[in-house]
Amino acid sequence: MNKCRIFFFIVVFFIFVSQPCLGQRFPALHYTVEDGLPSNTVYASFCDMDGFLWVATDKGVARFNGMKFEVFTTFNGLPDNEIFSINQDYEKRIWFGSYSGEPCFYENGEFHTAVNTPFLRLPFHASFIENIFIEQDSSVTIKYYDKIHFLNIKHNALKCYNLSNVHVDDNSMAYYLRKVSETSYYIRREHASFIMDTAYHITGLQYHQNGFVGLMTGIVRPAGRYRMYKDTLIKVPDMATAHRDQLSRPAKERRNYFQEGDDVFIIKSDGIFTRDSTCLLRKEKISGICYNYLGNYVVTTLNDGVYIVSKDLTAQHYSDVYQGEVRYAVSTPSGVYMAASNKNLYRYQDGKFTLVFNYATLGLRSLQGDIAGNAAFLLHNKSYYYFYVNEAVYIPDVTASVLVKKYYTSPQFDNFSKAYMADSNVYLRRPDAVYRVRTNMDFLTQKKLVEVRPPNLKERIIGMAQDPEGSIWFSTVLGMYKIAGNKPVLQTAFKQVSLKSFGFFGKYLVGYTAANKLFIYSHLESDLMVDSITNENCIWDKIYALDSTHIILSTNLHYRLLTLMPSSPLTKSSLIVVENSFLPLYAESLVSDSRFCYFFKKGSVVKLPVTSIISEGTPPRIFFKHFRTGNSMRQVDSMVTLSYRQAKDVSIAFLALAPANTKVFYAYSISKGEDNWLTTTDDEINFLNPTYGTYIVKLKARTAASKYCEPVNFILVIERPCWATWWFITLVAATAAGAVALLVRYNLKQAFEKKEKAHLVEVRYLKSEYKALNALMNPHFIFNTLNNVQGLINKDEKRPAMEYLRIFANLIRQNMHNISLEMITLQSEMELIHNYLKLEKLRFKDLLNFNINVAADVDLSEVMIPPLLIQPLVENAIKHGLFPKKSTGNFLGIEIFERSDFLVVAIKDNGIGFDAANRKSKLQHESFGLLNIKKRIEHISAIHNKEIFLVFDEQRDTDGVLLWTVVSVSISLLDVGRTIR
Repeated sequence: MNKCRIFFFIVVFFIFVSQPCLGQRFPALHYTVEDGLPSNTVYASFCDMDGFLWVATDKGVARFNGMKFEVFTTFNGLPDNEIFSINQDYEKRIWFGSYSGEPCFYENGEFHTAVNTPFLRLPFHASFIENIFIEQDSSVTIKYYDKIHFLNIKHNALKCYNLSNVHVDDNSMAYYLRKVSETSYYIRREHASFIMDTAYHITGLQYHQNGFVGLMTGIVRPAGRYRMYKDTLIKVPDMATAHRDQLSRPAKERRNYFQEGDDVFIIKSDGIFTRDSTCLLRKEKISGICYNYLGNYVVTTLNDGVYIVSKDLTAQHYSDVYQGEVRYAVSTPSGVYMAASNKNLYRYQDGKFTLVFNYATLGLRSLQGDIAGNAAFLLHNKSYYYFYVNEAVYIPDVTASVLVKKYYTSPQFDNFSKAYMADSNVYLRRPDAVYRVRTNMDFLTQKKLVEVRPPNLKERIIGMAQDPEGSIWFSTVLGMYKIAGNKPVLQTAFKQVSLKSFGFFGKYLVGYTAANKLFIYSHLESDLMVDSITNENCIWDKIYALDSTHIILSTNLHYRLLTLMPSSPLTKSSLIVVENSFLPLYAESLVSDSRFCYFFKKGSVVKLPVTSIISEGTPPRIFFKHFRTGNSMRQVDSMVTLSYRQAKDVSIAFLALAPANTKVFYAYSISKGEDNWLTTTDDEINFLNPTYGTYIVKLKARTAASKYCEPVNFILVIERPCWATWWFITLVAATAAGAVALLVRYNLKQAFEKKEKAHLVEVRYLKSEYKALNALMNPHFIFNTLNNVQGLINKDEKRPAMEYLRIFANLIRQNMHNISLEMITLQSEMELIHNYLKLEKLRFKDLLNFNINVAADVDLSEVMIPPLLIQPLVENAIKHGLFPKKSTGNFLGIEIFERSDFLVVAIKDNGIGFDAANRKSKLQHESFGLLNIKKRIEHISAIHNKEIFLVFDEQRDTDGVLLWTVVSVSISLLDVGRTIR
C-alpha cells in the first residue's frame, strides 16, 4: 500500500510539479479578413519607401498603415485580383506581379496598366508574373512563369525579350536572369549560363555538369541573392564570384529561401527560421517574409493571413501556461511566481514555466474550484501563504525539492484581499479591519487573530500597502493611517484624501481616489509634496512597479507609464500612454523583474523587455493622399493651383503611418501667414469657401505616447476671380465712379431744380410784396404832400399853394411812373427828390435849406435802384429831424459818391437826432417809411441778387454835441457773386 502511494506521488510530481511550457514563440500580431485583409491567402508582402506595408492576395492587394488595411482590386485599376509579387523601383513606382501577366504599377494614387498607360502594352500573350527585380541601373525586370519571356522597363520605355531566340545546347527554362549592363543580361539555365545582348547574341557561354535546383523566391535585391546547389546555399553578390554557406538541416526538409537585408530565412513545413536556427513563427504554408518600417518581421501565409513578429527576439510569448486567471504575481531571486484562480502556484525560471503547487494534490474535493471572491496571496522569502474563504495554505519553502504543505481551516480566514509581511507577522486586509498572524502560521493555539481597527468602527478599509521601511498603511473613507504597534495612526499630512488603491515606490506614494483622481506624493519623510492628475480620459485600475523609477498603471484603455524623477528640481514625475504593439491590453495581472515585464492573460504569458515599454513612442509618418475639388480628384504636389471656382469646396485627404494598436491625433494649419493649428481626429480636412490668395497647408500627427512629427506642407494657390483682378477692379471702380457722378449730378440737378422752383416762388412772392410796398409808398407820399398843401391853404398862402400844386402835379406824375417799375435810374429818383425838396421849401421857407452834391465820376443814369428808395429817407430827415427844431439854420445835404464797388447816397441833417426825435414824438418804433424801406431793401437784395446796405449814424463833436444825423444807402455796383470786399 505504501509502495502504491509512493508511485502515485512520483507520477503526480512529474506531471504537475515539473511541467515545462511547450507553447513558446515570439510576440506577434495576427491579421486576417476579420481585420480588413481582402483574403487570408497571402502570397507576398512588401514595405515601400514611405513605410507602408503592401500585401498581395488572391483577392486584390492591401496597403496597411499600422491601423487599417486599404484594399485595392480591379475596381481601383488592377489588371487582375490575384497578385503574386510586389516590388518598388527607384522612381517610387510600386510594381505588381499579376496572374494575367499584365504589367502594372501604382504611382501618385493611381494604378497604371496598358489601359491608361500605353507603353505597358505587350506584343505577346503572357503567363503570370513570377518575379519582379529592381536592377542596379534603376530599371525593372519582370520575369514570367514560362521562363521564356521577360521584360525590362526603364523610365517609360518597355523592352520585351523572348529566350526562344537564344540557341544553346541547354534548352531548359531560365531559372535566373539579371541585367549586367545597358545592353546585356546574365541568363542561368539548369546546365548552362551565358550573357545575352539585346540582339540575342551570346557571349561567355559556360556549361555546368551539376545543375542548380531551386532559386530563392520572394523579394530579392541585387546586393545579395542565393541559389541552391544540392544541400548548399550559395550567395552570389556578384555573378563573377560566389561563396558557399553550408546549412545544417538536410536540403530535403527545406521548401523556400528568402533574403531580406542581411538575413536569410528558410521556410519549412513547420515554420520559418532565421539562418536555419531560430524559429520566428511555427506555421504551415508560409509564403514569404519581409520587414516593416519599424524593423519587425512580416510573415505571410497561404491560409491564415499575415503575422507581424516582434523584431526583439528577447521578447517571448508563452501560451497554455496556466488555467483560470492570475490573481497574484511576484518576482523573486528564485524566479517569477504567479498564483492562479484555480489555487495553483506557478514559477517561471530559465525560460520555463513550472507548476510548483497543485491544489488538487491536497485531495480536498469539497473545496475544489476556482476562486470566486476575495483571496489573499503572499510569497516572501520562499514562504508562500494563501487565504480564501475558510481555508489557508502555508508552504515554508517553495524552492524545496519536496514541498512541505500546511493546510488550515478557520472562519477567521474569510474575505481577506491583501497580505503583507512585516515584523515577523503577516498582515491581512479585510473591509472592517487589518488582521495579524505570525509568519509560521502558529495561530492554532490562538482563539482569535490580532486585529487593528480604524478609530471609527464605521470606517471601511478600502486600500492597504507597505512602505519601504516595512510599515503597513491602510486607507479609509476618512483618511490615511499607518500602523504603529497595534494602533492605527492618522497621517494628517494627507488631510482627508482617501486613496482607493495605492502603493509605495521608493520615496513616492502613488494612488487614486474613488473619484478617479490620481495622486503622486513625494518627500514622504519631510515636507510632503503632492501632484494630482485629473485630465486623463481613463479609469485607473492597478498599479505595478517596472523598476526603481517607472510605474505602469492599468486602465480601461491603454496602459499608462508613470516616470518618477526624484532628482529633478521642478517636475517630479511624468505620465504618458504606453504604446507597444505587442503588449497585451487588459492583462489579468503583471509583474516585473526590472529587466522584463510579464503580462498574464487567458493562460498566456507575454514577456517583454522593460526598455521596450518605457521607450518613447514612435511619432507617426504623415502623407498627403489627395485633394478633391467638387467631383474631381488630384494629387498633392509641392504647389497646387486652383481657380477660384474650383476652390469653392476643397477636401484634403491624408494618410498616417503609425505602429499597430495606436490612435493618431492630427493637427493642421491653413493660413496665409502665421501658423493657426487646429486639431482633428479625422483623416480629411474640409476647406470651405476660402478666399483667393496663397495658403500654406501644414499637417502633423502624433500618437498618445509620442510627440508631433515634423509637419508636411504644400502651397495652395487660389487664383483671383475675374472680379478681383486689377483690370476688373479698375473697370468696376471707374463704372462706380461714373455711376456715382451721374447720381450726384442727377441729385444736384434735382436739388437745384427744386431750389430753383422754390426760389422762383419766393421771388414771385417777394415781387408781389415789393409791389405792394411800392403801392403803399405812393399813398403815403400823396397823403403827406396833401397835408402840406392843406397847411398852406390854412395859412391863406394861395400863391405858394398854387405853386405847390403845380410842382406836386409833376411829382405825382413822376411817382406814378416810377412805382410802375421794379427798378428805376438813380437820376429819376433824384429828380423826384429835387421836386419834393422844392415842395418842402415852399412849405417851410427859411426853416429848410438843402443841397444836393453828386460826385463827378458818378453817372446817375447808369445806377438802378428801387423806386422811392431815397425819398422816404429825405422825408424822414425833414419831418423828424429838422421840423421839430424849427431853426433857420436847418440844413439837409445829399451827397452821392462811389466807395470801392459801392455807390453811396448819404443824407445828413443837423436836426435833433434820432433819440430826441423819438422822445419828442413819444414813439418807440420806427416810422412807416423806414420800415417799408428796410423791407424793400431785403426784397430787392433777394430778387436781384444785389447788395444794398442801410446805415444810421450820428456825428458829434468832442463834447458830445450832435453835429449831424447821417443815413447812408450803399448800393453794390456789381453782382453779389463778383463783389470783392
